[in-house]
Amino acid sequence: MNLLHISADAVLAQARRRYLRALGFGVSDVQGMASILAVFNYEREFDAVILCHTLSASEKLKIAEIVCANWAVPLILELYLAEPPVTRGIGLEADTEFQQWMIRWAETPPALAIRKARGESLGVGIRHTEDELGSTLMQ
Repeated sequence: MNLLHISADAVLAQARRRYLRALGFGVSDVQGMASILAVFNYEREFDAVILCHTLSASEKLKIAEIVCANWAVPLILELYLAEPPVTRGIGLEADTEFQQWMIRWAETPPALAIRKARGESLGVGIRHTEDELGSTLMQ
């Protein structure tokens, strides 16, 4: 599964990228509006966009507008700390909800099926076996 992570903090972006890759996700980071627009010019496919809590509300809204204009059915994960979410995406509290949500998502049969179809590793720490995955897909 490929994720696009958008953050205003390069150090935090690097740490989050390592964490998400350890869960088995493919991650691309971008910072700045020019980089965000460039992503869509390359027509890369992402399963979700993560809007970091380091972005301002106005930046999140602008980015969500760009994402929705370029993808038919975008999945936006909006991280927040003190201020409530502002987009129509899935709001996740950055400190308490994000990591557990991503772990659960990485372990879902649909996520495993996508990764298996792409020939990606099923990752370390994933509890489902390939036999379980196969029986789930056959149901």
